[in-house]
Amino acid sequence: MTVAWLDNLNVRAKLWLFMLAPMVLILLLISSGIHQKWQQYQNSVYTERFAAVTSILDTLLHDLQQERGISSGFVSTGREEFEREMVVLRQATDMTIANLLERIEIARNSIANPDVVELLDNVMLQLDELPKCRDLVDAGKSMEFLKPYTDLNDAILQVFNHLELVSQDYVTSRHANALALLLQLEEKAGQERGLLMNSFSSSEMSLQEFRRANGYVAQQEVLHQYFELASYPRFHHMLHEKLELSGENQFERLRAAANQRAERNALLNQLQSHIGYGGMIHDFKNYVIRGDDVYRDSLMERVRNAERILQEYRGLPGLTAYDLYHVTTIQNVIKSYRDQMDVIQAMWNNEADIGEIDRKVRIDDAPALLAFDYLRSGYSDIDPWQWWSVATRRIDAMHDVSKAINEAIDQQIQERLAVSLQRLTIYIVTLLVIVILAIYLGVTLQRRVAGVLGNMADDIGRMHEKQRYDRKLSVTGNDELATLANAFNLLMSELNQRQKQLQEQARTDPLTGINNRRQFYRLGEPEVDRSHRYGRPLSLLILDADHFKQVNDTYGHGVGDHILIALATGLEQSLRSSDIPARFGGEEFVVLMPETPSDTANEIAERLRAMVAERIVVTSTGERVSVTISIGVSSLQPEDTDLDQMIKRADRALYRAKEAGRNRVESQLSTD
Repeated sequence: MTVAWLDNLNVRAKLWLFMLAPMVLILLLISSGIHQKWQQYQNSVYTERFAAVTSILDTLLHDLQQERGISSGFVSTGREEFEREMVVLRQATDMTIANLLERIEIARNSIANPDVVELLDNVMLQLDELPKCRDLVDAGKSMEFLKPYTDLNDAILQVFNHLELVSQDYVTSRHANALALLLQLEEKAGQERGLLMNSFSSSEMSLQEFRRANGYVAQQEVLHQYFELASYPRFHHMLHEKLELSGENQFERLRAAANQRAERNALLNQLQSHIGYGGMIHDFKNYVIRGDDVYRDSLMERVRNAERILQEYRGLPGLTAYDLYHVTTIQNVIKSYRDQMDVIQAMWNNEADIGEIDRKVRIDDAPALLAFDYLRSGYSDIDPWQWWSVATRRIDAMHDVSKAINEAIDQQIQERLAVSLQRLTIYIVTLLVIVILAIYLGVTLQRRVAGVLGNMADDIGRMHEKQRYDRKLSVTGNDELATLANAFNLLMSELNQRQKQLQEQARTDPLTGINNRRQFYRLGEPEVDRSHRYGRPLSLLILDADHFKQVNDTYGHGVGDHILIALATGLEQSLRSSDIPARFGGEEFVVLMPETPSDTANEIAERLRAMVAERIVVTSTGERVSVTISIGVSSLQPEDTDLDQMIKRADRALYRAKEAGRNRVESQLSTD
């Protein structure tokens, strides 16, 4: 009933009725767009406030790293300069924490992401533990304070890892990723600074500390490489320049000195284990008391190991003359133990008293002990404050770059915030413009409907009158008129396409796509007339696939069809555009070549024969099939009146090629 009611309305009434639907839809779409742009603007505001928090967290992270490092120096050395600097750094850290709390309070209301809230709460919990860390430092009894500092820094770094996720564009995301990597690099540098600070302040570096230090170095190298890949070139160039200006060469020298000292101590530990009271001296005493060759053999083995270690120690870089002197002292004591072995054996053979043997072979170990003390004298040439200053300048250089990246992030966010606000404004203005424009277009459309219908009728009449069915009705819009016009255009397009297909099928072979027999005669007969009229040469080739029935029987007609298609394709690719190839039937092809004398035709035929003989066709089962062709060649004679006479002579030449063994070219004879 409703449809019938609509059918009774005229087009103008229907237009007025349905004009409201698109207007409502447009209003909904624009309203949705405004809501989306408002959300984008709110997200930009959130990102701006979150970035402001992370900027302060960057400063706090740097302050905590400084405080941790100076605290390590104070606990290790107890020196006043470390204590004074520690007080200053604590004040700076407290000021940064106050700024952070204020900024978080401002940003908290706009933070809707629960992950971010959880990360910031974790930082706050870790900050609550800071006074306890400082109490441990002030007590100065152990390095237990290092872990809480490191845990707090790790919590801050987790926040920076989230900054990349909340970034709304590629540039900010890349900056955030680079910043997170750089801060991790700065943290590893700070951990190395604290570890070596403790080592420089003590008498030696343990093997465990040496491995940890090398681990920090390796991690810094990897993070530095990742930073260069993630950051824009200007930032990793800036980092390189600032590290150079901070005294990177001096830092590397101090780091190398620490590594050398660690290597020396490791060798000294090994050496002392072979010499000490659980080693060579133990075997020596037992040999004096018991005279058992087991102790003699064990002592000699330890002597050889000790001499090997001493030789390795001499090869270390950076040894001074005093170092080598004390190495020689230890070596002489070891030699004394070795030389006394024969004396002990001789006295045991003479059944000497143990006390007499002991007095005879007693060795003074004091020079070796003094030499060990000297070689273990620690880092007397490296002042902990010097290491602190150099390492801090290096970390400050990294912090300068992180501040520059933070500034770039803030600039990018401000630009995006401005763009978001601009887009929101544009959407609101666009909504108003579209409402006004929709009303105007609705009125205009009603006035144009009658004209469009009239134009369609006129265009269809002209198509019929001029038989121009390839022309299209030109009607804009998405209404019934446009649908009708498009349907009409589609119908006419399909009719034209079918007409072209029928014309094409009448001219070409359906399998190979080249000219069929009928088209060959249609194109070839005018060439015969033209050649007679102007006295120009004209040649013809007939090509036949050899043993083609055997190929079909062996591999199937599908492979045979594939070979015929390949032959046709080869002909089209090898011939001139003026040549006329065609499939004559079955496996037989013919080529008419205008402006081609017989000797040239024979050369072309031979080239085609060789090309086909070299081609390999791969079947669907992977079998490789090759075929050959035989070719008969004829040329236009003065008495020829049509193509058939040339075809007959070429066919006889083809027959001779078949009889002569196939895969060859034969030309017409004078008797043909």
